[in-house]
Formats: sequence, structure tokens, C-alpha cells
Amino acid sequence: MTDRQQLKYTRVFTAVIGIVAIGFGPFISSNGIVIAAVGIQIILISTIVPLVFLALYWKKMTEKAAFWGCLITSTATIGMIIQVGGVWEAFAGSGFLDIPVILWGLLLAFTLYIGISLIDRTDGQSLMSKECKAMFANKETVDSNKDIIVLGGVWVGLFAIMLINRYSTEPTAFPPLSGPFSIVTDLVFIAISIAISIFAIYLVTKVIAHVKEEFFC
Repeated sequence: MTDRQQLKYTRVFTAVIGIVAIGFGPFISSNGIVIAAVGIQIILISTIVPLVFLALYWKKMTEKAAFWGCLITSTATIGMIIQVGGVWEAFAGSGFLDIPVILWGLLLAFTLYIGISLIDRTDGQSLMSKECKAMFANKETVDSNKDIIVLGGVWVGLFAIMLINRYSTEPTAFPPLSGPFSIVTDLVFIAISIAISIFAIYLVTKVIAHVKEEFFC
């Protein structure tokens, strides 16, 4: 689409989504908003995270795979959330077949994106535009995929912690912010408070100096 078309559709869908949100808002309570937000996060993480990673690091990712993968994954994730009895059950409860729905969504998304991309040989066009390819081709300092390894390790670690806490016979909190670790928690919050105070004093000083310079000199 041209810039004019993109701007047009952005304006139209912004208005549509705003009207839908305003109409939907009065029918849910404050807790309902939290539940809806968690549900949307489950759907977005399941659908968008695999798409972003594959679009950036896998040149065979196609536009058709992105479209159908997003559509099918989001629909299936919503269906699993409804089937297990709601958002809390999907994320922190029994899940689907005793596995959190978000993990099923991620697995389905990766399978669809990769599978449809490999099957889609009609035009051979990558999801990346020419400009995007040129931007990555002109990189000077990045010569490996260490960033994806680090991010992948973070995700694996977080899911491992979630699964350990889920299936542990004795429930524990992570990170451990109480008990013998309470002193660490206190020190962290004290350090943050001091840093914020210093920064606030610095900002106030700069604002006062700016006002004096602009209006009293």
C-alpha cells in the first residue's frame, strides 16, 4: 500500500477499535479489565513473538505464512482459553491438557509459520521488504545471532521457572523477596528510592536554571 492508503486505513481502524472498546468497556468490571488484559497478552505473545523472531532471523518466512499463522493461532488460542474455563485457568490453572495455553499457542505458531512458509513456493517472496533487507545487509557491527540466543535463553529460563513452580509440591515465590532474602529486597528498594530522589533533584535544578535564564535574564 502507498503511504496515503496506510494513513487512510490507520485512521479508519483506529476509529473502529476505539468505538468497539468504548462500547465494550461498560459491560466489564475492574477485575474483568485485568482478566481481559491477561487474555490479550496470552494471545499476542503466542502469535506475535514467533512471527517477529522468524521474520527477522529466517529469510524463508513468507507473507502468506504470517497472515494465516496469525489468524489460526489467535483463533485456536482463544478457543483453548474458552475450553479450559477462562483466562486464569489458561495461564495459572490446569491449562489445556495440563499445559499452559500460552505454550500450546507458541508451539502452534512456530509450526504454522515454518510449515506454511516451506509449503508456500508460489512467488518466493520473503516477508521482509527490500528496504528491510537492505537495512540488515548494511549492518557493520552485528555479525552473529547472539541476541536471539540470549533472548531465547531468557524465555526458556522464565518458562522453566513457571513449570517448576507449577508442578512443585511446595509452592514457592520467585524471585524470593521475603524470608532470608528480605534484606536484599529492602536494599534494592532503598537504592531505587535514592536514585529517583537524586534524579528528581537534578531535574528540578535544571528546570529552575532554565526558568531563570529564559525569564529573568
